[in-house]
Amino acid sequence: MKKLLSLAAAGLVILSCLSAGVFAAPSPGDPSPGSVLIDAGTGVGAAYDEDGMPISGTVYNGGSLEGFEPDQTVYLKLNGAVLLKASGEGPGVPVGDGNPLADKDLFKLKVKKDGDGRGLVKEVSQVGEKKDANGTRCGWVKIVIAPSDLTEEQKAELSLTFTAKEDDAVNGWEEGDYAAVNLNLWISPPVKSGDDYDADPGEQFVYHPVSNEKNGVNWDSVATLSFMADDDASKFYAKLSTKADSAVCERYPDAELYFRDFSGTPAISASSRATLTLLNPFAQEDNVKVNPESCHIYTKDAEGELADVTSLFTYLDTDEDGNEVDGWRLKTRMLGSYVISDVPLDTADGVSGTFLTRPETVELAGSSADTGYSGITNNTKPNPPTGRI
Repeated sequence: MKKLLSLAAAGLVILSCLSAGVFAAPSPGDPSPGSVLIDAGTGVGAAYDEDGMPISGTVYNGGSLEGFEPDQTVYLKLNGAVLLKASGEGPGVPVGDGNPLADKDLFKLKVKKDGDGRGLVKEVSQVGEKKDANGTRCGWVKIVIAPSDLTEEQKAELSLTFTAKEDDAVNGWEEGDYAAVNLNLWISPPVKSGDDYDADPGEQFVYHPVSNEKNGVNWDSVATLSFMADDDASKFYAKLSTKADSAVCERYPDAELYFRDFSGTPAISASSRATLTLLNPFAQEDNVKVNPESCHIYTKDAEGELADVTSLFTYLDTDEDGNEVDGWRLKTRMLGSYVISDVPLDTADGVSGTFLTRPETVELAGSSADTGYSGITNNTKPNPPTGRI
């Protein structure tokens, strides 16, 4: 099967989704027999969002789609096809726009997935009669990309085949006539670099520290992380979710709980242990008086089980330089999932999960000692994000 022609290479003038009939004669820019034509986009982006707006940075060229991220839903605009006869007796009729191809009653879509990123593609489906930003109804392919804590780009190889479900005397095709397109979908998370980055809670990104420099990430009003990167600092997935775990909340209905979940328990590429500060969430509530020094902190494993690690954190109102902190600090080489509670919680003995802790190595304010490893991690397996903030 021939590869899909690039719109740029073919010099195609983009067809309106409503132009001509679906059986209009092919022009020099139309797809070759058996191929489906994908709109190369507006110049702003090749893929579109739920509202039919182009997604900036997405690029389509000769079957390669770039600029896609995990946890994203995108739409590709179909521009038509020239069908092959199911009997193998030569080309079938041309389909002048994408609307019939996106009609599930007319064409069946078969999807084959390959490549190291194939598992990230949750859904590929037809969407008909969806308007673009100009108000024009078009035929689309919808692609849903799953959340992931990957740090490197992955490729999902998609083979899409559209097959006529029955004879259509009006449009001229027969049952089994088909056309296909091969797409290479490149998926990578946004990478943020630099020695100081301000992030929003729930923001999905990979942080690339500056080697041999002091680096810091600040999740607005939620947490901060600072560390001296080693001489070949590696990237890590840096999404911090504050989404509540409903099962844990149901177990402790009398507690005020705040969740701080670093997906995948990322390791920090630092020359010494990083300083994680969980900022006091109670200070941001109106008419709530909670003594932060009486609060408790727990780690949460992938099954939702808790372990008390309060003794490993140190509450600081201000730091050694007099700067306001109002949070709990921990020295660690790996980030986990934490729960802050205003009251002590009853936890079961024999909690599952791995807790590598050495309380004696926790540093107090103003201390520069680094006597050993004090990592707290609770997820025994990668825990991809399951929701927004």
